[in-house]
Amino acid sequence: AAAQLAARGVAVHVLPVAAGAPALGLLSANLPAYVDAGSETYVRGVLGNATGGKQTATLALSSHSVAHDRPNGAATAARRTIEVAGREWAQFRTPVVFAQPGLQYVDIAVDAQRRRLFTHVERPPRVLAIGDDRWTAAFPAGSIQVVRGDPSASGPGAAIEDFDGIVIDGVPAGAFAPDTLARISRAVASRKTG
Repeated sequence: AAAQLAARGVAVHVLPVAAGAPALGLLSANLPAYVDAGSETYVRGVLGNATGGKQTATLALSSHSVAHDRPNGAATAARRTIEVAGREWAQFRTPVVFAQPGLQYVDIAVDAQRRRLFTHVERPPRVLAIGDDRWTAAFPAGSIQVVRGDPSASGPGAAIEDFDGIVIDGVPAGAFAPDTLARISRAVASRKTG
């Protein structure tokens, strides 16, 4: 709009008015860039009080998963109050555990202020092994998570889509329970499973 007015010869003057720092605010916040699934990590931060008197802040944390087709994920929340003396600062350290791998985030709210911190949650690939599994000995311990499946059983107990990959070795097609191969085919076709 300013460019269009300028083309017609109308001058536009802008006076930026910056709000001052809040009396009680979030000075910094941190979440590690990479964390292991299922292990405890911490959201850390510093609150500052610019006023002369003691202030009480309400700190609210909520973590979310954006992986595995869960756009907002299953949120977990924690809430606590922190007292900060006048013209002082206070640190906070709150434990968080992410169960699912992939991109995840934590929202931090201190009264009216909000920050969003992202992390990438990692875990070894989960592989469903059906049939001969001697090939697993070629991998270093802990580098993959192998779940052994019986072809004659109806399923491994978990959804096939929850595995990163499926290895079928030395199993004739007739040994599979009805509909198992179709379920595997659908999981691979959807690109959720390799």
